[in-house]
Amino acid sequence: MLKLIRCEFEVDAPLETAWQHLAQVERWPSWARHIRRVELKPPGDLTLQTSGTFHLSNGVRSTFKMVELNPPHHWKWVGQFLWITVHYDHIFEPINDQRTRLIW
Repeated sequence: MLKLIRCEFEVDAPLETAWQHLAQVERWPSWARHIRRVELKPPGDLTLQTSGTFHLSNGVRSTFKMVELNPPHHWKWVGQFLWITVHYDHIFEPINDQRTRLIW
């Protein structure tokens, strides 16, 4: 069974700023307490060749591989979380010059 989970919220940041902050995936553990560590291959900027592993604070690991990339508007990766294949979509929509809507 396919289940869609959608999370939408707005941030007080221009589109480029929101993208630059969230595209630094290796830094996610600094603000996402459930993520202990992130391994990116290759390290650094997101590319269509990016793959990686999230090491969660509960000991679980989740892997992913980039399948779509359109900076600064969208990226999608597909990965395993436990026994489930998950398609993680990350959409960035400008609301105005100072606000961005994020849709996961």
